[in-house]
Amino acid sequence: RPPPRNPDPSELMGFLPPVLTDSVPRGARFGGLLNDVDPARRYIIGDTVSATFHSANPRNDLRHEASFLAVERQTETGGKTDSQAEVSFIS
Repeated sequence: RPPPRNPDPSELMGFLPPVLTDSVPRGARFGGLLNDVDPARRYIIGDTVSATFHSANPRNDLRHEASFLAVERQTETGGKTDSQAEVSFIS
């Protein structure tokens, strides 16, 4: 018989071991900024911009049909998410 078209994620088998714990260094918080973008620098199209945050293991909170990451400008209502090639989510 053919596999189901839209299987329930809770019924799928996983082969990765579970993540036992997530933590950040003392005094830090999840989402806290480690390395910020240089605000004094002017960026142009094609430049690589990088910022680093404290994050949990994404396998601890499966965000089906959602995003782990969004990139927005303070003056813009839209933005980019980790589903777009311009944005990288590196765990």
